[in-house]
Amino acid sequence: MSFIKRFIKRYRIELIIGIILALVLSKIITSTVFYVALVPSESMKNTLLIGDRVLVSKNISELEVGKIYIFYHNDTLLIKRLIAVPGDHVKIDGDDVYINNKKLDEPYVSSSMDDDKKIKLDIIVPEDKYFFLGDNRNNSLDARYWDEPFIDKDDIDGRAVRIIMPIYRKSVLN
Repeated sequence: MSFIKRFIKRYRIELIIGIILALVLSKIITSTVFYVALVPSESMKNTLLIGDRVLVSKNISELEVGKIYIFYHNDTLLIKRLIAVPGDHVKIDGDDVYINNKKLDEPYVSSSMDDDKKIKLDIIVPEDKYFFLGDNRNNSLDARYWDEPFIDKDDIDGRAVRIIMPIYRKSVLN
C-alpha cells in the first residue's frame, strides 16, 4: 500500500474516532453540566422572548430567589422565575407580590395585569417545594393558576444562565 493510501486510511480512522469522541463528550456534557433550551412562549417576556435560546446550567445545588429556572410541571418543561422557597409566606394581591410580608421589587415584570386576570393568593411554600411565576403576568400560565402551585426540587432541571441566541440578544440572565 502506498504512503498516500495509508495516510488517507489512517486519517479516516482518526476522523471517525474524533467524531465519536465528540458525540460521546457532547452527550456527557449536556446530561450533566449544561444544555441549550428554546423559549417556547411569551410567559417570560421581556426578559426572554419566543425563540430565544438559553444556556441552562444543571448545577443547581442552591436555588436562588429571582433566578430563572427550567422545570417540569405535569410532564411539561417550563421556564419561569423562582419567587419563593420552602417556608416562605407568599401573598399575591393583583399586581403586588409579597414574600414574608415584604413587597417584591420586580422590575422584570413586563406590564401591569389586566383587571380580569388579577387574583388574590395567600399561601406558605411547603418543605422541599418551590413557587414560580412568569415575568409576563398577563400571559403566563404559572403557579397562580395551577391546582398544585408548587414544584418539587426533583422536578427542577436547571437554571437559565444566559441568552445565547439570537446573537443580538446575547446576555447574562441575572
